[in-house]
Amino acid sequence: MDTIDRARLIRAGDRRALARAITLVESARPDHRAEALALLAALREGPQALRIGLSGTPGVGKSTFIETFGLMLAGQGRKVAVLAVDPSSARSGGSILGDKTRMERLSRDPNAFIRPSPSQSQLGGVARRTREAVTLCEAAGFDIVLIETVGVGQSETVVAELSDLFLLLLAPAGGDELQGVKRGIMEMADLILVNKADGDLKPAALRTVADYAGALQLLRRRPQDPPGFPKALPVSAVTAEGLTRAWDEIRTLADWRKAQGHWQRTRAVQSRHPPRAARVTPGSAPETVFGGDLLRARLWVPDRPTTALYVTFRQWLPDPGRFSDRGPVRRALTAGLAHLHIQTRWNDWFLNPETTGLEAALKAARGRFMTARALGFSMGGYAALRFSRVLRLNQVLLISPQVSLRVPGEDRYPEAAGFDAGAGELATHARPDLKGVVAFDPFHRLDSLHARRITALLPGIAAAPLAFGGHPGSLAITSAAGFPALQRLSLSPRLRPQDVQRLHRDLRPTSASYWRERAGYHARRGQPLCAEQAVARAEALLDAGGPGDPD
Repeated sequence: MDTIDRARLIRAGDRRALARAITLVESARPDHRAEALALLAALREGPQALRIGLSGTPGVGKSTFIETFGLMLAGQGRKVAVLAVDPSSARSGGSILGDKTRMERLSRDPNAFIRPSPSQSQLGGVARRTREAVTLCEAAGFDIVLIETVGVGQSETVVAELSDLFLLLLAPAGGDELQGVKRGIMEMADLILVNKADGDLKPAALRTVADYAGALQLLRRRPQDPPGFPKALPVSAVTAEGLTRAWDEIRTLADWRKAQGHWQRTRAVQSRHPPRAARVTPGSAPETVFGGDLLRARLWVPDRPTTALYVTFRQWLPDPGRFSDRGPVRRALTAGLAHLHIQTRWNDWFLNPETTGLEAALKAARGRFMTARALGFSMGGYAALRFSRVLRLNQVLLISPQVSLRVPGEDRYPEAAGFDAGAGELATHARPDLKGVVAFDPFHRLDSLHARRITALLPGIAAAPLAFGGHPGSLAITSAAGFPALQRLSLSPRLRPQDVQRLHRDLRPTSASYWRERAGYHARRGQPLCAEQAVARAEALLDAGGPGDPD
């Protein structure tokens, strides 16, 4: 199932899809992590639930409270998701995950969803991917998300950073008022609920409420609190006494924070610190999408969720028979795009016995992303067209590509004799509605021939002639250290031919390649003076040690 289908099912409220998505985001496998990041990015814009964090000491009755509280909310027609974090064994690493068993009645309610997760080695009372699970539950249409911690002491405060309101559940006679002024979890609480306020423990619970109410008066007032907050209240998870008042106080506080702008500021801070994958740096081990003997495709993902894919192709082989070890395009990762790099071992235009297998792998990898753009030079430009349908490319920047090796008058490539026209025919394999730009030197006869045929075959491809650009047509740009700027253009979702032409015009005065091409043109036209002047400009730039072609 691809990312788009998963996102659609989750938005439709499919519980099985939601449960599987949470399993996906909790997985540590690199390929699962890439899929999870794409899914989260696809669901980033959606409804927002009321996020309520809940913590307390072990045995205080958190699960019982959540079940009774959740049933009350579900009975009012609200959809409630419970993310329960279970402690993991320091010795075996295992967790019991028994919260659904303890919340048997709530687990059967059609308006409720319960997901237990192991804490593993994560500190702060929450699991490593709790934040992402909250996002998935919101996308599934839940109105309220309850985040239950493992059962904590006074230093476990991360759950407060994930939630809109933070409830601290305490037991009767758990300590005097000095406990209420201790730093850490106490000062993070918006409501302190003293549970078990029933039967013989009710008098002790009321005394505990009074102790904490007094202690809260000693704390400095927080800007996100209206007068009277935080509060201490008695509740009973067994009899449900006090739960209605607690819910009223929660709504009062939430409404006040929304009216005062605190809610929006909190969400903005949370969105600036999303869950992060392991940072990808040049040299990091990528995911191998396809690893054949003749073809290879590797994928790097950025350090934040993304729905966009950037595809490049190895455009020339100075050492045929070997794959290069190039790393990711850093500009793509910085811009928030995943980078897929496709290579061939030989100058075979990516057409060999492994082509069909590569296509299947590319189709599967493309399913993780919403959009895809590509950059290709010469043979790589042809490959961008050849695989544009299976990759569902939305945009391409092509530099002097070939439309085929079987073109009348094309005599540059000895590989043309073995070219499989059936497997390589762009009329069959290219995406017919593909959009993009093809850049070429209009004074280069064969490159112009291929460009004209490409734009005739694919009307969405616009021509960008670059006078004296060379072969490939961007040679004048790259010899003037313009490759980074060219790459940035290819990353833009709104690429225009005039953007490429403007870059060429800006850089050509400092490009030795441009002046060499121009000198050759003038010499062929019998204009020796112009040719000599152009040669002199080229030599002056070379003598000055002009820039090369950085990547």
